[in-house]
Amino acid sequence: MTGCGRGGTNLGIELIRSFGHFSVSEQVEDRSFFLKDSLPALYATKLATENTDFTIENIDRAMKQNPDLFVLFMTRHPVDVCLSKILRGRPRSQGGDSTTEERAADGTVVGAANAVKYMTNIYSFLKREYPNRTLTLKMEDLIESPQDTIKIVSNYFGIPIKEQTHSFFKNNRNNYQKARYGNNLVRNIALYENLDTNFEGFFADKKEAVGKLTNALSEYIHTLEY
Repeated sequence: MTGCGRGGTNLGIELIRSFGHFSVSEQVEDRSFFLKDSLPALYATKLATENTDFTIENIDRAMKQNPDLFVLFMTRHPVDVCLSKILRGRPRSQGGDSTTEERAADGTVVGAANAVKYMTNIYSFLKREYPNRTLTLKMEDLIESPQDTIKIVSNYFGIPIKEQTHSFFKNNRNNYQKARYGNNLVRNIALYENLDTNFEGFFADKKEAVGKLTNALSEYIHTLEY
């Protein structure tokens, strides 16, 4: 399970875990994934594309070494991704998710936009080189039509849907999201369309800058089919 940070990957890996079919990594994100020479049977993990080892060369090597490796690529509207990164990437004292007083590397306009660009390049590579082993899931679809998305994943892997799968979002292991949303599947969709109230109103006085960011991301918005 991969995609940009703030793009729904936590929800995605919990969906996969809820099927009870895969051996999901104990840590939400296995940052040693690309250091493994081989993968255990039915192994599953999440790894955001911002991970320093996540390169086209490394994912290409992993796909070639493991012919039964599949990628579930979670996407979210690029503007929402960037705004979430900027808001949540603030120092801890300013309300960010950081445990320090340093701003996250992707918590700036440039850093967030570059993360989306990098993620889109990996996405395009996988869709081109491994189309039959790459399944795209939109975070928006997972939130708006969870049962339909569950069926897509079930059919893709040929595995049955279990009772707990329908409440996959209640087992979110991301502590920050758990604190914000509890056991709810929150409708975090097209938040950029109402900056007066969404994102805690943080961008209400920054609409012109958000407009420029949207224009700068137009290529990636199109590539991800938003």
